[in-house]
Amino acid sequence: MRFYYTNSPTYDTPQTEAKLSLGGFLSSSLIQNDLINNLFSSISELSRQSLRREAILIALKNTYTEVIQDVTLEFKVDDFDALVSEFSIAFIVSKTDSCGNVYFDRIDNSQALPFVDLEVISDLNKSFSLGDFAVDQVIGIWLIRNIIEANVAPLTNAELEDNYNDDITPATQENFSLELSWTSDESGSDSV
Repeated sequence: MRFYYTNSPTYDTPQTEAKLSLGGFLSSSLIQNDLINNLFSSISELSRQSLRREAILIALKNTYTEVIQDVTLEFKVDDFDALVSEFSIAFIVSKTDSCGNVYFDRIDNSQALPFVDLEVISDLNKSFSLGDFAVDQVIGIWLIRNIIEANVAPLTNAELEDNYNDDITPATQENFSLELSWTSDESGSDSV
């Protein structure tokens, strides 16, 4: 079971930029674990003003040679109250073109919203049961980050001075993980 970016120029070719993972063809690029900005960009004043919402579509593929059973994806956050954004998720079925290439409906840019039923993640550790995966089966996972402006509002001069004096650096990253678990002869887990 592996996570991949989407929106490669043709099926199964490299596309390594999370911000371009907007649907379209399944890429050959694995999403690396524990890599800063492997899903969303850093939080900054610019993102607060112009990129309040970011949407990406990643793909989950069964890369094993057997059916994988009881696949569960868990959205895990160490400190839910420390998040400055609200996250939503949706799972979609992949499509196949006339050549047998896997693809998904595509959005034009990362600020657009896909036409799917999104579920807001409101729990510290939210689990989603995805069922069984046939060999080479692929599903899409829409992840949407909405920056809550009040949570990243500009600080007053006095607050900035206090932060400077107390050596407090504003957070520019939100840390969460997507963790998979399953059962099969090749039982295991993976995360992003």
